[in-house]
Amino acid sequence: MTQDTKRTDTSLDSAAAPAASAVSSEVSSGPGSGSSTAGRNAPGPTCEATLKTIIGLAQATMPQATMPQATMPQATTMPQAALPPADREQGVREAASRKQKPGAGSQERQASAAADTGSATSAQQRLARALRELPPEMALKLRTLMVAGRDGLSVHSVKINMTLGDGDAAFEAAASDSSENGPLLAEYLRRGHALACAAGLDLERPIAGWAVGEHNLDERAWLSFGRQLAQSQPDDWQCLTFAATGTQEVNKLYLKLGEHAWWSFQALLDRPSAAAVNKQKRALTRGRSKAISTPSLKAVAPRLLVAEGRALRRAARAIRARVGEPAESK
Repeated sequence: MTQDTKRTDTSLDSAAAPAASAVSSEVSSGPGSGSSTAGRNAPGPTCEATLKTIIGLAQATMPQATMPQATMPQATTMPQAALPPADREQGVREAASRKQKPGAGSQERQASAAADTGSATSAQQRLARALRELPPEMALKLRTLMVAGRDGLSVHSVKINMTLGDGDAAFEAAASDSSENGPLLAEYLRRGHALACAAGLDLERPIAGWAVGEHNLDERAWLSFGRQLAQSQPDDWQCLTFAATGTQEVNKLYLKLGEHAWWSFQALLDRPSAAAVNKQKRALTRGRSKAISTPSLKAVAPRLLVAEGRALRRAARAIRARVGEPAESK
């Protein structure tokens, strides 16, 4: 691995670390209330809660200029002919003055851009602070998820260059560097979280146990699904959900990414043939089943809060993590 690559990993890892620190800093006293060591050693929120906080802080670093702007209603103007002569003359003079000052509008745009930049800088500072205050155990967990999401690796196989024994300087340097990658950090963490959920990993488990995973055929299939989930966009999927008659509880889910084979989730994970899925679709058109077909994981995620079947619940957690709704399915 090159020097530059290592630096990027460390920074993003540290970016993950701030999540918990941001949470603890909001609960504790204001800036300068204590050392980063004290903040990182204090009891903090769960990994799930920290992930949500850090992702939110990372997303907030995106300049407002990139966000859709609300359309402002145009002011109603009175025709010049309807104005008194004195007012008409005043309007003409003001218009001529504006023509002689072509930089006026430019100055307003520059001021707006400066405000957006200031907002993004403030958000980066909050993210960096949260990362610096993150407890070492949580910092390593988030770094592991970040690397897994960025590189499409199994969480069990991720190797990082930091340990719980590293000093404050290492964690603070990583936090400072990673805070500059806010929007990318949010996406990496969502992808890594999806990989972890697909692997059935309990995020609250000590980091020392994250490297241990099963390698049977079923778990290899889950790893393949997790990688597809992490390395694609939610809108790239075809989704078909079936619900029990008279309820909103989903009891079967079919997913397909592009030209890849179908996945099915119920009690077990399976790879049904295209013919089997088409049969289910024909039954749907004849009204024999209560099912919904959607073109995006974002649309299907809310329906998976209530799911029946061990494999289906596991897939639901991974899907909700990928689209940024990491709530547990029931």
